[in-house]
Amino acid sequence: MNSSKFIVVLLTTITLSGLTRAESFIRPTGAYYLFSDSKYSDKAGFGIVGGSTYGGQNAHEFSLEWDYVKWSYLSEPPAGIMGGTVTSGSGNFQPVLFNYRYRLGGENAKLRFYVGPSLGCTRTRGNLTASNASAYYASGSYNKWSLTYGANAGVQINLLQNLSLDAGIRYLWIKGMDSALPVYLFNGTQMGVRAPTISAIRRPSCFSWGCTSRFNVRVAGD
Repeated sequence: MNSSKFIVVLLTTITLSGLTRAESFIRPTGAYYLFSDSKYSDKAGFGIVGGSTYGGQNAHEFSLEWDYVKWSYLSEPPAGIMGGTVTSGSGNFQPVLFNYRYRLGGENAKLRFYVGPSLGCTRTRGNLTASNASAYYASGSYNKWSLTYGANAGVQINLLQNLSLDAGIRYLWIKGMDSALPVYLFNGTQMGVRAPTISAIRRPSCFSWGCTSRFNVRVAGD
């Protein structure tokens, strides 16, 4: 899903909420991702969320979210080991998620706590290089989608009537994948064998925050 398609779906979601007299919102977000694999560097990311709230006290929140976070990867042989393979890479992740939140507390409460699941897919883009000082090198790129799901919990701080600040933590599971690279001997001959592979990031957790602007979509004739 490219950015233009995401915007179309997001605007459609908000417009349809007007037919049910739901309260809609837009939430720019930021996050700091902590990856379970130490070979990846922790990174800051950003995103945009849009959706609507329903039910008594607007307790049920449904939303569509797009995020962007860069990543870098480095795998080296243990100290003192000669001739091992060094694998490195960099790229970005772009999760597209459908979220549900159940919000505790009254609609006009200063603080409201929330918890809920996320489900969607993540686009992984990047470049990889693998080399062995005594044998070969390999390089390539990939651009793939994979299943993503997770859960989040946090607190909503109501600042003004239609403005609130969100802070929370999320745990995501991004289905891993291997990347097969063309391998070359150092004499320049291409070999049709599989290079050492790396897996896409699995189970990254992140601290997230956002600023929510709420509004009502009015349908003509109301």
